[in-house]
Amino acid sequence: MKHRWALAGIVLVVLLLFVGIIGGGIAIYRTIIGPSSSQTTQKEEESPSTLLPVNTSIRVSVRSSSKPNTIDLVVSNLEKKYQGISYEVTYETKGAFQGVNSGSRPLDVTDKDESVKEVYLGTCSKNVCVPHIGVSSVSVDLILIDTKGKRSRYSQDFPI
Repeated sequence: MKHRWALAGIVLVVLLLFVGIIGGGIAIYRTIIGPSSSQTTQKEEESPSTLLPVNTSIRVSVRSSSKPNTIDLVVSNLEKKYQGISYEVTYETKGAFQGVNSGSRPLDVTDKDESVKEVYLGTCSKNVCVPHIGVSSVSVDLILIDTKGKRSRYSQDFPI
């Protein structure tokens, strides 16, 4: 009877080692080789470089705002076909690149034909804002999300 328990214990240890080696090997393989093809496809669909160009009827402009050191980012001819716009505005000031973006929540443009977003060209902290001086142009990068959830991309530089 003792030999039987000893044999069962040895078989169990060998089985656990085998499972551990196979599981560890798979984890190492996935780390070295990368994600599976289904995970890669999903990431490619979300990549900005694979987004469709925006509909040519959409008009984007940047104009001076009535507020100091502020621009208006205007997106028009939406024709109520879009639900959201994510934006990023970047610019150079004193040799450093700065930027402003919509964060994790796109602008809500549901049932709108036009969106106007004021963008302050400066840094604010605790209600104290310091303007960035000497900005002569801005780069605008938009992701438009239509009512079906499809995304398209628009990028352009604008003098100000």
